[in-house]
Amino acid sequence: MLEKLSAEDFKPMVDTYFNAAGPGNPSCRLKLTGVETHTFEPEHDFPGKKREAFSLIFVAPENLIERQGTVELSHPEFDESMAVFMVALEKLKDPPGCIRCQVAFN
Repeated sequence: MLEKLSAEDFKPMVDTYFNAAGPGNPSCRLKLTGVETHTFEPEHDFPGKKREAFSLIFVAPENLIERQGTVELSHPEFDESMAVFMVALEKLKDPPGCIRCQVAFN
C-alpha cells in the first residue's frame, strides 16, 4: 500500500485525525497539519524513482515516540493501517504536551 501513495492522496486529509500506536504506547489520535512535497534538481534526484518525495507533518502527543520510531497509522479513508517511520521534529508550546513530527516518503 505505501508504495502506491502520493502527496495527492493525503492533501484532502489535512486537518483531520489519524489513529496511531507507537512502540509500547496505547493508541492515540494525531492531527495531520501539512503535506510537503520535495523537488530535487535532476543531478540530485534518484534514478528509477516511482513518485515525487513528500512528507506528512503531524501534531501528536509527546509520548507517542521518543525521538523516532515506527508507528502504526490508520485513517477512515484507508482500508488498512500502515507502518511508517516517524521522526519527532520539535516539542510544541501550543498545544502543551505535543510534538510536531514527520513521516517522509521517497
